[in-house]
Amino acid sequence: MHVAMIDCGTTNSRVYLLDEALGVVAKGTKKVGVRDTAISGSRRTLQEGLTQLLEHTVRDAGLRIGDIACSITSGMITSEIGLLEIPHLTAQRA
Repeated sequence: MHVAMIDCGTTNSRVYLLDEALGVVAKGTKKVGVRDTAISGSRRTLQEGLTQLLEHTVRDAGLRIGDIACSITSGMITSEIGLLEIPHLTAQRA
């Protein structure tokens, strides 16, 4: 099984496919990010762009979506104009 790492930024997004040893086996990039949501007022462009990016990267690696065990996301994807807002927590010193 493989893992998909999705890094969504303001303007560009990247997908890294990792093998069982956590080595990068494929990388894809696409000019799509939360900026598109801010401009259009809709998450649709971001959703469709990330879907295409993931599908193309998986296919280019000779894999199928079913070969991806899980995905891990980072970046602006969790902002209020990303796909799903996850509130930030304040880190406190112990």
